[in-house]
Amino acid sequence: MKHLFLLVSVVCAFALQAQTQGVGSKMADQVQWNETTHKFGNVTMGPDAVFTFKLKNKGKKPVLITSAEPGCSCTVSDFTRTPIGKNKSGFVTATYSTKNRPGGFIKSINVVFEDGSMQVIKISGDVIVP
Repeated sequence: MKHLFLLVSVVCAFALQAQTQGVGSKMADQVQWNETTHKFGNVTMGPDAVFTFKLKNKGKKPVLITSAEPGCSCTVSDFTRTPIGKNKSGFVTATYSTKNRPGGFIKSINVVFEDGSMQVIKISGDVIVP
């Protein structure tokens, strides 16, 4: 019985160590964002509301963004399309079309990395009629 307990303890310890080593290995976990939610406040209807999210690779391996997918057609995005090296910076730009869209908005963009990991970033604000 003692041998079985010892065996189970060793297996659990190795499993816990493997899980701990896996933490931070995803590309999304290597990235430090200046912010992941941006509040515009009041914006005048007509011109686009644009914000650039900045990120820095704090990991040891390069990070590659493969897509930045807005949740709807009223929002478009652009992003750094080349690998972001260790301690280097990149960006994701969110552009919300305010034309004929009075009122509040909350929009998200799914930033997908080469390894399939993901970070959700959000913009929000209130479109006012001039």
